[in-house]
Amino acid sequence: MGRKIDLINVALWCLTGMLFCTFLQSCKSEFDFIEESLRPGSADAAFSNRDMTVNFSSAAGSASVDIKATDDWNARFVNDRTRDWCSISTESGKRGTATINISVKDNNEYDTRSASIIFTSGKSKLTISVAQKQKDAILVSGNRLDVPKEGGQFTIDVSSNIKFDCHVSESAKSWITLLDTRSGLSESKVILRFSANDAIGKREGDIVFSSGQVSETVKVYQDGEMPTIILSPDDIHVSPSSSKFSVEVRSNIDVKVEIPSDVDWIHEFKTRSLSSSTYEFITSDNDDFNTRSCLLTFSSEEWGREEFLSVTQDRHPIVVSPKTVKVSGRGCTLWIATSKPDKSSFTTKTEDTWLSPSPMQDDGMIPVEIQALGENGEARSGFILVYHKSSDVPDTVVVHQHEICPSFSYSTTSPVALAPVIGPDPTAPGFILWGDGTCDEYSPSAKHLYSSPGPHIITVEIAKYFYNLTLPAIENGMTVSFREIRTLGTYGNQ
Repeated sequence: MGRKIDLINVALWCLTGMLFCTFLQSCKSEFDFIEESLRPGSADAAFSNRDMTVNFSSAAGSASVDIKATDDWNARFVNDRTRDWCSISTESGKRGTATINISVKDNNEYDTRSASIIFTSGKSKLTISVAQKQKDAILVSGNRLDVPKEGGQFTIDVSSNIKFDCHVSESAKSWITLLDTRSGLSESKVILRFSANDAIGKREGDIVFSSGQVSETVKVYQDGEMPTIILSPDDIHVSPSSSKFSVEVRSNIDVKVEIPSDVDWIHEFKTRSLSSSTYEFITSDNDDFNTRSCLLTFSSEEWGREEFLSVTQDRHPIVVSPKTVKVSGRGCTLWIATSKPDKSSFTTKTEDTWLSPSPMQDDGMIPVEIQALGENGEARSGFILVYHKSSDVPDTVVVHQHEICPSFSYSTTSPVALAPVIGPDPTAPGFILWGDGTCDEYSPSAKHLYSSPGPHIITVEIAKYFYNLTLPAIENGMTVSFREIRTLGTYGNQ
């Protein structure tokens, strides 16, 4: 009886152990990739222990895999900067099975790149490592190589992140020889020798750098004994006055020059027409107020070649006096000097009502009355356009009227007036109104010739304080007034 009871107890203990093991097994947290669910798509993928590695080419692509979890899970990128080019379809989930899509963008860089994504569920972790190849590239220092007809030795710099081969096209192997390739980790120097080209005409060939589907081609062009005409320079600009100019002609054929039949303002100094020579020309004075131009032709009838020299001659200026003037705010008469005393050919226009041009006088001068500024007036600027009947392009005179400055005055009966000397700064800005309507910027060396007898009252504006003043020689009956300077506060030792 006792033995029977022991057997029952043993059976009960065994059953209890089995149930306990089953319970423990059912409570174990499972979190893993489902290997048979791997769908690599455009990537190569492999498992290492419980982790997954996905390798992409440089092109954009995607891959997917299923994960099985017995608890909630989430995913994070080890480095958030990799999110710019790598992404996953979801970063969290509930217990059960979920499909994870991994996508990458095109890698247009010349280096490989990688990202790590860690999946966590409870205390379990899985890692997806993503690697994307670099963009394979072969970069050459230039895709065109111009070789002189004499040939010689040349070097092509090549930058590459892959091994490459160098080939010369079949048509050029007789005159292009690969001498050496000096390779570094990423920079290489390919040295080639080119034979002289004794034939008439250019020749060309290709140098191809290749590796798999990646290649770069350098086009080689070599000069030969080809009929050529080269002008140096091919564009000439001359002044309106009569002047000379020359052009160098480099050619391996006889050349003649032709001036258009309707151009009478350019003439050639006859020189030898050789393969390398200097041609000299002279232009007539441009009496017009318009720019003029023409093309000179350098040609060879035998070889049917021609080159053109562009010649442009500037126009004479309409206005020969300064085109930018400063005047006093007290108003004055401005005289605009023109290049010709031709009253019927010149007109003036202005949109500034304080400027009043008058018709040209017999001496070719155009007077312009400038109104004074009003009380407390501010400085202003205006424009006067001067036209000649032969041209649609005017010359522009810019008038800057200064604000009114304190002044002193003195009288003179001399036919020639000299400016006073003001110290300590003789270049202090200001104006001299000579008393006959004319005005100049202040200068200690300024002088003025009167066209009518005096006396004239000279007014000198000074924009700075001054401490010393030297007037011209004292004359009988000369009057001097410092009333305005004292009133406005600019004063010195007079």
